[in-house]
Amino acid sequence: MIMVSEAFKSWLVSCIGLRLRLALGLFHVFESEKNNSPQAVSLFFDGQGVGTLECAPDGASIAYSSDAVSECDLGEFGAEKIFSLMADETFSSAIGEELTSVSLVLSSIEDSVAGVSLRFGNSQFLSFINLGDDLFVYKEIPAEIVRCQGLMFVRLSLM
Repeated sequence: MIMVSEAFKSWLVSCIGLRLRLALGLFHVFESEKNNSPQAVSLFFDGQGVGTLECAPDGASIAYSSDAVSECDLGEFGAEKIFSLMADETFSSAIGEELTSVSLVLSSIEDSVAGVSLRFGNSQFLSFINLGDDLFVYKEIPAEIVRCQGLMFVRLSLM
């Protein structure tokens, strides 16, 4: 069932027109090896509360939280550690840029809101998508994924 919380939509829309100042990723680390994909990403926009994106418990949807990521010791299974994403190739062109539009990414295969796509003033995108209970971040979602997942983009607008 395709649903997204009003709090999530409200936060996304309230960030339009604001600059992305910081992005922090929560990564699983085991024996000094950092996983390539983040468990969650916290985004900080000028004058706005934090928004954290992660995979929802259903394994197909994107989830939102107003709490920033936090580290966790997993004992013999490693740890979840926070890393700045400001220098990351995917994020670097969006940091400091104004958010101009937001689209929900709907999956017709999963019948869910699988992600969110953010467009910035410099025409760069950051797209967050839950694929198989893993969070992926793209500048542009590959065409093969768009086709195979039956992805559709629904733009959110200011109320």
